[in-house]
Amino acid sequence: MALAAVKTFVAAEVLFAADLNTLNTNILNNALTLISPLTGTLDVDNFDITALGELAFNDAAANPTATGRLRRNGNSLVWGVVRASEPNAVFALQATTTGTPAAGIGTSILFRAESADENPSDFGEIQAVVTNAAAVEEGDIRLLLRSAGGAPVESHRFAADGTFLFSLADPATLAANTMYRGAAIKSWARINATPAIQGSYNVTSVADAGVGLVTITFDTDFANANYSITSTGGASTTTFIVGFDTFAAGTVRATITNTAGTFIDAQFMFVAIGDQ
Repeated sequence: MALAAVKTFVAAEVLFAADLNTLNTNILNNALTLISPLTGTLDVDNFDITALGELAFNDAAANPTATGRLRRNGNSLVWGVVRASEPNAVFALQATTTGTPAAGIGTSILFRAESADENPSDFGEIQAVVTNAAAVEEGDIRLLLRSAGGAPVESHRFAADGTFLFSLADPATLAANTMYRGAAIKSWARINATPAIQGSYNVTSVADAGVGLVTITFDTDFANANYSITSTGGASTTTFIVGFDTFAAGTVRATITNTAGTFIDAQFMFVAIGDQ
């Protein structure tokens, strides 16, 4: 029953307790109809609306026409803002720890859809994770994806220092035109005949191990000695061959010989690929 007048009083009529009780009961049993549906704009005067269960939006024909409004447009919720010429945050997620801030806390967005055996099913997640909760804060953005019916696991990470990390091992079957962790160059260098480093990535040092012998030390080691390394010669009028031996996770030795097999000192470059 909707809220309605249960009795209409006339002038000089006696008001009985039963009439008052009926009026009160009607209001208490149908209090929601006092505000629902609204027939005008509800102004809460900057107060909070708390303990909500769900919000349901009707479809709107257009995006929000004013800043600070949230509107449903088809299957999307659109938040209207006035933006300046530079990028600005139109939506923020904030989580507060119940204890002392520490590395590993953060916020995330979980993506769900339907599957044949589960509804809803968690298919992916984007996490913003604190890596340094000290006065100088740092954090990572981590992408978690679901595979083979398991829970979403981290697949990629964007670190605070600009590093992009492939978190998962490469699949058994590689797809065409796809970048995988194992295909990334892990070290390279240009080394002159002294020997000295002229340019490098992930090389701590080079050492003269004798004529035509150069020991290369990596900054971040490979997972084992089974990595691949290739080389080419630098500016020289002499034909020579660069090879490698004495493989270890953190070092490798370059061997430089001329066509007669004699060890010589010469400039060379190398690229190394493998798991770390």
